[in-house]
Amino acid sequence: MLKKLSKKTVLTVIAILVVLVAVAVGETVHAFSGGGSKGTITVGAKGFAENEILASLYQIALQENGYDAKFVDNLDGDVLHSAINSGKIDFYPEYTNTGVVMVLKHDPIFDPEKAYQYVKEQYKKKYNIVWLNQSAINDTYGFVITKKVADQYGISTISQLCENSPKLRLAQMYDWNADPAIGEALDKTYGKFKFADVKTYNAGLVYPVLKEEKADALVAQTTDPQLEDTSTYVLLKDDKKVWPPYYLTPIIRQSTLDKYPGVDGIINSVTKEVSGSDILELNRQVMIDKKEFQDVARKFYDSHIKK
Repeated sequence: MLKKLSKKTVLTVIAILVVLVAVAVGETVHAFSGGGSKGTITVGAKGFAENEILASLYQIALQENGYDAKFVDNLDGDVLHSAINSGKIDFYPEYTNTGVVMVLKHDPIFDPEKAYQYVKEQYKKKYNIVWLNQSAINDTYGFVITKKVADQYGISTISQLCENSPKLRLAQMYDWNADPAIGEALDKTYGKFKFADVKTYNAGLVYPVLKEEKADALVAQTTDPQLEDTSTYVLLKDDKKVWPPYYLTPIIRQSTLDKYPGVDGIINSVTKEVSGSDILELNRQVMIDKKEFQDVARKFYDSHIKK
């Protein structure tokens, strides 16, 4: 007859198994106890700042509301999709057109509301996964130029940048023409860009290169923290909509919502408090100031969300 295990031993074994499963798929586990008595919910995150910050905010909110919320990060998109489908995690922040293109294998949808409604309907139908309220955070491609150049040539749109490109220098992180989402898409939509000079730099150098006036333009992400500095950098309007929206939105298993009624309200209450400008500031603290994303999330939660 097997010896009955103590509750402490059982919990220890469970904790070890969680870590082993995470390691097996290349995950990093942060298991912060919230003293939750309502049940355990596991949130996943992609391994970069804004996704980890938002996921951490959700974790904190759940803990504050009595749930034992676990956090699993450093996951890529394929692993996350598999993990939420299998029930290894309960929810995570996803991007609308990532769902459209990478998961559902559909062409990009350029209207933000249509993209959201499409993934919402299709994920529920195919995977029984629910897209909760969409955030104000849109992480897509964008053209950035210096404020000095914008003022000098009267440039505020990508169309105007294309017209003035022979006078300007481009800084790139890699050959943008090799990426069909950038070079080919731009050529088809705006016409050929004919920059006076094109140089490739390490990712950490492209913004300093612009600031030092060694280049005039770059293709960036619209949530880059450097864009907080509007006295130096200008994010141009994508006036012909070459790049689809990638709005950050929490997605969750329907079975989790059935098991824990009201969890969607907790998550949505966090989402609505994080603006596009907020994420630039939060990204700056993690990416530039090198603060831990958990600490950044905790401070923001206490000052902006906690009731």
